[in-house]
Amino acid sequence: MRIVDLLLAENRTSLRRLGIMATVAGGSNAVLLAIVNSAAEHIKDGKPQLASVVLFLLIILAYVYSQRYVLVTTSTEVEHMIHRCRERLIERLKKCELREVEHIGRGPLFAAIGTDTRTISQTADTLVLGTQAAVLILCACVYLATISLTSLVVSAVFLTLTARIYLHKMKKVNIALHEADDEENKLHDIVSGVLDGFKEVKLSSQRATAILADFVRVSQQTANYRTKAKKALAANFIFAQCAFMVLLGTLVFVTPMLGANYSGSVTESMTTVIFLFGPISGLVTAVPQMTIANAAAENIRKLELVLDASIVEDNGAAVAPKRKAPVPALKTLELRRVFFSHVSE
Repeated sequence: MRIVDLLLAENRTSLRRLGIMATVAGGSNAVLLAIVNSAAEHIKDGKPQLASVVLFLLIILAYVYSQRYVLVTTSTEVEHMIHRCRERLIERLKKCELREVEHIGRGPLFAAIGTDTRTISQTADTLVLGTQAAVLILCACVYLATISLTSLVVSAVFLTLTARIYLHKMKKVNIALHEADDEENKLHDIVSGVLDGFKEVKLSSQRATAILADFVRVSQQTANYRTKAKKALAANFIFAQCAFMVLLGTLVFVTPMLGANYSGSVTESMTTVIFLFGPISGLVTAVPQMTIANAAAENIRKLELVLDASIVEDNGAAVAPKRKAPVPALKTLELRRVFFSHVSE
């Protein structure tokens, strides 16, 4: 993913330490589940729970420390990455020729420096929480295997099929998001043109009407693409929720038919699967946000490549080859039959 490439390229923190902390934060929840289930069994036998209480508090402290480290570090690194992206864009823009900048347009520049970087910044926490949710799901599956291997197999097969369908449906969302971004760039160009030629627009009602109609058309097209993407996201979210409910029903009504020993662990298995509802929902919510952030990162990268192709050195030589059909140079510039008359009031 492009967003991951950007984070890795600008990372200043030890990825190993960050990964360990993320694993501790995600795995702590699964350990808490195991402690609670074990304590519940001991309560039935009337045994003291002092050791379980101490371990429970220690795991909570480990979770708080590791979670705070991951969130703070990730936020800092993401903001640093965004600063470096903006800095690179401005440096490339400074080295471009005016003709190339006018050809690119203001829309992609405003979108990359403003909208796209803001989108990545807002999605940083979601990216971290989604990663931790994946770690938590993995740890919970390991714990589920110790309770009932049958439940693990059924859950793993069911969730794998659901994930494949969900990711396939997300492709339509990616297409709609890219189309919406392109239309928004056109909106920025239209607004910039109006502001630059505001006097001319005010002097010509026909021109103002044409620009307004063009703006309304592009804005409506942008809204259509955004609506299409959000409808697809809503449908995918509902699909994921329904799939989880079907999984619960399968574990309760179908899985007991597969083995006689399952009935003794049905409560613990159901508790574990219900516990997975939170991280699975978090992961389902994080995927669309990560998709949007990845689209923003791709837009930034695309603009960087366009600017790289337009950069010229101080001596006027181009770093990258120009387009195959350059605009021919003007040899003469003439003004003919130009006059001005002043009408007195």
